[in-house]
Amino acid sequence: MVVCARCGREPRADESVIFLSFEARLLHVTCYEAESAKVIAHAHDVVNESTLRNKSSRELLARAELGLVESAVACAMAREAVKDSRHLRGGDETCLSCNVGAFLGVRNRHDLDGLMGLMSDHCIVDVIGLGPLPAGRYEGGDAVRGAYEVLFETFPDARWTETAYAIATNTASCEWTFQATRADGTMLASTGHDVLKFSEGRIAVQTSRVSPVPQRWSGNGPMRY
Repeated sequence: MVVCARCGREPRADESVIFLSFEARLLHVTCYEAESAKVIAHAHDVVNESTLRNKSSRELLARAELGLVESAVACAMAREAVKDSRHLRGGDETCLSCNVGAFLGVRNRHDLDGLMGLMSDHCIVDVIGLGPLPAGRYEGGDAVRGAYEVLFETFPDARWTETAYAIATNTASCEWTFQATRADGTMLASTGHDVLKFSEGRIAVQTSRVSPVPQRWSGNGPMRY
């Protein structure tokens, strides 16, 4: 006589049974239901475990993506730090090329403290021509700082695009194109060059010669300089 594969009891004459021919075994109906419930519960466990694994994978992926973003930010900050640093080539001799790059970088970022950090305490800025800074002579750190502070407030998008520069023993000459937008929407554009004279690794004199650049203007109103 065939017995139930789950409980081992022979089926009664009036008892419903299920014969799994493909597994060659017999199961009482109640035993089959219990077996099915066990299989279903196991399936749920598998699904839950898979879900947890997927959640863990998603969290790991999110952390990895965040790490990539943070790494990119860190790399960008490192590049800026390298540009702004003043590298020494032995003794008190300063790498003027690095200093010129730092000067252009902090000025374009409107970093007033960084800019003044590159200037000597008794710096002088001479401006010749109509440009971002009003023509005139600014003597001393306070005067230079005040002039640049007004410039950055007047032109929040002010930017100098470097075109070329030359380096000498303690002097550097930098050509640039300047662009900015006034509060009324008109654009200010000019070209010019700065001659930077260094003393003990800092800018002692900045001489700026500026000339307006005529450009086509597609905005509202005439273009002004």
